[in-house]
Order: sequence, then structure tokens, then C-alpha cells
Amino acid sequence: MYDYVLLNDDRDLFFRDLETVVRSEIIRTEGARRMLELKVESNPTLKEQSQAPPGI
Repeated sequence: MYDYVLLNDDRDLFFRDLETVVRSEIIRTEGARRMLELKVESNPTLKEQSQAPPGI
């Protein structure tokens, strides 16, 4: 989790900064998801464990 500070002295600059933060979070999330997919692809037992019923 990251914290961001955006100043709103200038409305246009604020929205550009906000757009940058949102885009970077989307890229970070997609990257993390892809890394997990690659990890599961390289180790199929992870997929089996994630599909097991709770408590097993």
C-alpha cells in the first residue's frame, strides 16, 4: 500500500497528478496479477492448493 499527497493549488496540475497516480496503480496491480499468474504456471501445485476447499 502506498500513500500519495496531491496538492490542489492548480486544478489542471492536480488532475494530471491524479491521473498519473491512478495509471501507476493500475500498472502495478496488473503487474502483480501477471507475476502471480506466471508463478502458478511455473508451479501447478499452487493452483491446486488455491482450489482446495477451506480447511484442507
